[in-house]
Amino acid sequence: MYVIDWEFVQFGHRAYDVGQMIGGLYERMLFAGTSNSLPALHGFVQGYGDIDDELAFRIAVHAGVHLICRAFEGGRNSPPQASPSAIKSAMQLGVTWIVRGCARDFGFFSYTPLATFFSRTRP
Repeated sequence: MYVIDWEFVQFGHRAYDVGQMIGGLYERMLFAGTSNSLPALHGFVQGYGDIDDELAFRIAVHAGVHLICRAFEGGRNSPPQASPSAIKSAMQLGVTWIVRGCARDFGFFSYTPLATFFSRTRP
């Protein structure tokens, strides 16, 4: 079985796809309070398997970008409309993931939903 995502079908870096998936799941938790988003995110990250450090940091940056973009839109796909505090949280988290990902901050990510990507690394 294969899943084809026609919305974003393109040739590109897989960090973009994985980051978007992670950002999308986290967004649903922040904007809609969906209780199953975090377990789904953990399962997705764990099931993705081993990746190298460079890809892990690129994924974190792309997930952060996704959160900022979606927060800027105000969680348009999440009923009801996202609260101002949820939008602020998403923006702050997105910025943090981008900054920490660009800084290659292994320690920070070991306490995030992305920890599985960074658990085998050492600072």
